[in-house]
Amino acid sequence: MYRCRNALLSATAAAALMGATAPGASAFDVVDWEWFKRVDELITINVTITKEQSPTGFVEMQKLQMFFGDVTATATMTDIENIPPAGGGFSGDFDETFVFEEGELGVLTYDDTADPDAIDPAGPFEQNGVSLEILGGTVDEGADELTPSIRVFGTLGEDGVLDAFDLPKVVNIATAVGNNQQIWANVPMELHDAQILGGHITPVDGAGEDPNALAFLIGAVLLTEVDDEFDGINVHTDIAALTILGAATGFIGSAQISATATVSGILQAYVENAATAVGNNASYTVESDNEENQYFLADLTQVAIADVSATASATDITIENYANFGENCFGGACEEGLLIKPIVSNVATAVGNNLNIRVGPPPEILPD
Repeated sequence: MYRCRNALLSATAAAALMGATAPGASAFDVVDWEWFKRVDELITINVTITKEQSPTGFVEMQKLQMFFGDVTATATMTDIENIPPAGGGFSGDFDETFVFEEGELGVLTYDDTADPDAIDPAGPFEQNGVSLEILGGTVDEGADELTPSIRVFGTLGEDGVLDAFDLPKVVNIATAVGNNQQIWANVPMELHDAQILGGHITPVDGAGEDPNALAFLIGAVLLTEVDDEFDGINVHTDIAALTILGAATGFIGSAQISATATVSGILQAYVENAATAVGNNASYTVESDNEENQYFLADLTQVAIADVSATASATDITIENYANFGENCFGGACEEGLLIKPIVSNVATAVGNNLNIRVGPPPEILPD
């Protein structure tokens, strides 16, 4: 409104000046502009939702998780060496045909039921740069003997170089969680749930710096009055508030939730290294192909008084004498639909409170 007022004042002043310079026009000797506005606004919104359902079952739960203390997870992996077979094999192009007849390769025998008179050509079939093709062959029905002709051809890599398809994998994972829960149902669910996480409780014993008991009592009394004012909040909210009050007055310390994953000295292997630290974790799923069962009502409380940390370290990883990384989905050149694999995956995740809720049909019947 201030900007609008200034604009009006400017316009009026400009008009006055123009009037003063135009011949024969009258001008205002005085411009006096007053602006006053008052707005009283009241907005009332009432929303009523009514839904009738006929479920095939029902889950109702009231639950409380409380944890006080420290959680530590450590995973360490060092000096792992993959020693592949020594080199010295064949490299380059090759094309050989093998005929299975009496001699070095022996004779293939069979018990015929359909009395075939020949072997039909088939292929070639290719895998990892090597192809096999059945050129045909003869059949001796009297002796039940086969004489196939098979061709093998392709290109091998460098001498002593292995394919990345054969590269081994090292997995190192550390996970630290204070409170964790997973609830699944295929019928409607109503849930009253809480997760409380805190550190060690400090007693009032006169040794060292004691918690402030007076401040805690005053806060608890005020909380009780507020609770009565609202005709009772709920037990979980009260406990959460008391936990926060206890931390603020020195009765409850911060929990230490830490995860450390360390990998070092890895030779000839690809690595997946992960550290995950979570204070409170909750997952709720209502999964049903019946729409009448797709219903979830919850009153959830999560409180974490904690220092949450995750550390993942991967060092000294060496890969030598392997080839075809791209074709084997290391970093790219994958067929459509295949996942790309990192040569080194190093992940650290730290979460205070985590909540996951899913309500709907099973994934296999979700629309595209």
